[in-house]
Amino acid sequence: MFKNTFFLFLITLILSINYLICYGEETPPPDLNKTAMIMIKETYNLINQGGDKIWKDWSKTKFPILLIDQDHLFLVNFPQPPSDFLEYKEADPDLGKIYYKKGTLSPQIRASFLFNNQPVAAIGIQQSGFSVINWVGTLVQEMFHAYVISQPQTKDKIDLLKLATTQNQDWQSSYPFPYSDKVVGLLISQQYLRLRNCQNANEETITKLYDAYEIITIYKNYLKNSFKDIDAYAYAKYQEWMNGVGVYTEYKLLEFAASDEYKPTQAFADLEPYKNSGGYKNYFNIYSKTLKNKLNNYIFLPTDQLRQFFYLGSEKAFILDKAMPNWKNSFFDKEIWLDNLIEQNIKKIMDYKKKLFEPTRLYGGTPMALDEVLQAIGESCGVPVNFANGVKEKLHPIQYKPAFIDTSALQIFEFFVEGYGLTIKINEKGVLVEKIE
Repeated sequence: MFKNTFFLFLITLILSINYLICYGEETPPPDLNKTAMIMIKETYNLINQGGDKIWKDWSKTKFPILLIDQDHLFLVNFPQPPSDFLEYKEADPDLGKIYYKKGTLSPQIRASFLFNNQPVAAIGIQQSGFSVINWVGTLVQEMFHAYVISQPQTKDKIDLLKLATTQNQDWQSSYPFPYSDKVVGLLISQQYLRLRNCQNANEETITKLYDAYEIITIYKNYLKNSFKDIDAYAYAKYQEWMNGVGVYTEYKLLEFAASDEYKPTQAFADLEPYKNSGGYKNYFNIYSKTLKNKLNNYIFLPTDQLRQFFYLGSEKAFILDKAMPNWKNSFFDKEIWLDNLIEQNIKKIMDYKKKLFEPTRLYGGTPMALDEVLQAIGESCGVPVNFANGVKEKLHPIQYKPAFIDTSALQIFEFFVEGYGLTIKINEKGVLVEKIE
């Protein structure tokens, strides 16, 4: 099923995983880190109980793990290891066979890739500043990536992006995305602002999502038209799809772990660091507040680089949960990315809005009151539109000029400022709003 290539997610620290440095056999074998074994069992237990609530049949495959310490590499639950790995004589009934070899990789690594044509999740034992729950949550993300790699559609889906070249095999982390471009930074920040409004919209999420999609379209067009030598938008949508949804998946599974429905392994619950942390409930309370604070107050900085995709993709996934609960059914479809799912979700609004603002087709150029426009859009997509006291009366005298809204950047901005004596320009510093002389 899998060719002898690999996809490396989150941090690309290995250029050739099939040629790990080995120093020969050891007698006796190295000691297994008992805490690491307990955390691995807990990860499997968590996915077994809650994984299928998030992703279809995730729990059915117990993906192997490459565990890394300062001097050794351990393969846990690996079906057919390379010949230079030695087997521990006593297999763990909960983890299957364990193999080891002496070798060197960073114990800080967190990644997923194909190893001997088998999707594996790799993690170092020593993760700086990590609690035991944080370690499990990180391994959950990598197990999700292994699940993605294992799907038969994944390779063709990614290959269609044509991001990998013979000169750039580690494109996942080294792609020349224009992080330092100020307009790109502005449009990323504007996406967060519009998406944040969607999260706060409750029953009006779909209507708010249209506003977010306008900025997403500007962002897509700017990346496509301004950087001819690369496909920056293809890279952005890939990273949001893979790593952003990875953050979303970790959040959802930790949310389940904090519920009364979940029962951790006894060995994990007995760990002193786990008990001292207050358990999953306390950890998730802090974790969720921290993540939401990042999303709600995010301002793009060029130094964020890959992190901005993690946050932006997770935000879109959270919103799709509200606006399009079955979005995961199309997650692996070719040429379907998060922005495509958002577009599908608001297609009714887009079609209706086009008709609504094309005067010769629907209203013969007769302006409508703004409150009537909002009501009509809501009715077309089955979303109730409510007005606070006095708002409807305030909006009704405002006559909304019918006009077809194109999706190019300048036309959208010009639409919003039309009638105010302003003009819009986009330059290297961002969007410039000027008075018409």
